[in-house]
Amino acid sequence: MGENCKDCVQVENIKADIKDIYERLREVEKFSSSGGEQIKMIFKMLNEIKGSLDKIGDKLENIDKNAVNTAKVEELEKEIEEIRFKPVEDYSKTKIAVITSVCSSIVGAILGFVFSKI
Repeated sequence: MGENCKDCVQVENIKADIKDIYERLREVEKFSSSGGEQIKMIFKMLNEIKGSLDKIGDKLENIDKNAVNTAKVEELEKEIEEIRFKPVEDYSKTKIAVITSVCSSIVGAILGFVFSKI
């Protein structure tokens, strides 16, 4: 190789290699910048999903609270129905007791009358 080796094959090969390396470097830079954008997009989507999950969790909590309240309301309605019909049940027991007493008194009076005549 002499002083005038500007155009020799080895220099041309090195120039081609450097040009190839620069092209590959540009591709890597493009990929890394687009990869960075993709990563930002993925994190944005993950944050949106997290927000949606939080909303769903809140709604489920409200549903659970409403279910508990509904169960309490149904239990109170049953107690009200029991209280509503309880006086009727007590009255029917009292009615039976009065009728039994009256019938017993009548039967006693009739038997007393019959035995007093004998």
